[in-house]
Amino acid sequence: LDLPAGGNYPSDLAEQVLSTMVSVPQSDEPSSNPVGSEASLRQAVKDYYEAVDREDWKYTYDQLDSQTRQRFTETEWRQKNQYYASNYPLQQSSPTIGSKVSPTVVNVAVNQSFKNGTSQSRDTYFVYEDGSWKHRFSDEEIDLFMAGTSFEQFKNAR
Repeated sequence: LDLPAGGNYPSDLAEQVLSTMVSVPQSDEPSSNPVGSEASLRQAVKDYYEAVDREDWKYTYDQLDSQTRQRFTETEWRQKNQYYASNYPLQQSSPTIGSKVSPTVVNVAVNQSFKNGTSQSRDTYFVYEDGSWKHRFSDEEIDLFMAGTSFEQFKNAR
């Protein structure tokens, strides 16, 4: 990390950078632990839900795992997310990692509070795929976003 002197950086920048660092093996042999670190999982979850809060649909689409991404085109993803953001303005997402880091799936509970004073909670998942943590939809989220339906069908069902 090389930052020019005198810059106006957040006080926790070094901690943020260090918490996302991962060990890279120096040999050609496959790693015996293909799972990302707990720190990288925490950062991925934090980054994902901060992107949801700021309505960055491109980032969130790029961070979906391959299984979830197959269910939505990027345009459909953006339209459906923007529909929810416009009709149910989000105040804040608060994710909590609910299981140990494993080579398969990690459960993440998400509590979202909305500007109208209501809130909702649901379970979702993160998986380690292609060297990074990706968001995988639960069955509840697949139903919520009506995977496999066009935006028009989705909108008309609301």
